[in-house]
Parts: sequence; C-alpha cells; structure tokens
Amino acid sequence: MTSPEVWAALVTLTALEIVQGIDNIGCISILSGRLPLHQQRKARLLGLAMAFSLFVEMLNIKAGARRAQPVRLHHPGLRKALEKSEVKK
Repeated sequence: MTSPEVWAALVTLTALEIVQGIDNIGCISILSGRLPLHQQRKARLLGLAMAFSLFVEMLNIKAGARRAQPVRLHHPGLRKALEKSEVKK
C-alpha cells in the first residue's frame, strides 16, 4: 500500500464517493420536498437508507465477482451450441 498509484486511486475513489453522496442527498432532498410536510422526513430517511444499501450491495457484487470461479458448462448440447455461436478469431 506504499505505491503512489494505490494512494492516487484511493484519493480519487474517496473524492468520487463524496461527490456521489452529495448528489444523492441533493436529489433526495429535491424529490422529498414535493411531498407533504409530514412525509418528508420519512422519505429522506428511506431514500438515504436505500442509497446506502444499494452502494453496499454493489460493493458486495464487485467483491463476489472477483472471487467467482468461471462458469463451467456441463451440458454437451449447450456447450456445442455456444461454441458454434462464438466468433472465431
């Protein structure tokens, strides 16, 4: 973690996440402002909770994709059909 490239990537990612968070807050505030006053607080909390949970889920999907094994096709007919449909180099 001492590489300058790693630190630059970390700083860039952190800045992008901050900008995205501010954007989420702005959009949720604008949209919840259209609701009746007694529903605005609930809408803001629900919107932020959904944005956060989607963010965490996207991280989990990305982490899982890194660890995933390649898909192996065991059905001979499906394998042959896919091999025929692939573009040969």
